[in-house]
Amino acid sequence: GSEAAATVAAPRPKVAAWPGVEYLEPVYELKLSIDALALGVSDSAKWPAIAYRLKKFFGGPLSEQYYFRGLSQQYSNAVKYDEVVDSLVEADKATRQQAMEDALGGLRRLKELLEAKQQPSPAAVAAEARAAQEGIARWLLLAPVADVAEAYALVRAVGAADADRDGRLSPPEIATLPERQRKEWKARVDLVGE
Repeated sequence: GSEAAATVAAPRPKVAAWPGVEYLEPVYELKLSIDALALGVSDSAKWPAIAYRLKKFFGGPLSEQYYFRGLSQQYSNAVKYDEVVDSLVEADKATRQQAMEDALGGLRRLKELLEAKQQPSPAAVAAEARAAQEGIARWLLLAPVADVAEAYALVRAVGAADADRDGRLSPPEIATLPERQRKEWKARVDLVGE
């Protein structure tokens, strides 16, 4: 929407080097999960399962919410700026972090709606799922398009390579990836684990 347009149109500092795809791949996985969740909330019979998953996402000090908040911060800190205009750099980092916070906020509000004693309206549930989608989309808009496309390609390649569907790649499964994606996957595992 208009927030996404404002995000892209705001003055941004020149970037000399972007962080590797290993930072984007988990965020792209989150995007795909949020997209699936947004489709799922249209069926109220799925709400208990979605509420359960969101409870796990937000549960405890080592929960996924902190993982993605921290990963967003790491990505921002790994951007190498060509021109160091402190106000522009700080605004760029803050814009990126706010987009992640907006995504997580939409998910948190959705969780709270689904856990409420009184059943929420389908429109309210859909609105929070949409807010999460918009936040993660704005975050990804702040990364180079080619890097986001490469993260998507890595997600797909890893999914195809995971022959036993256990969510982890064994050495023989990794060997099926093209060389570039093997390197990207190793960098991703070194950064955040499997």
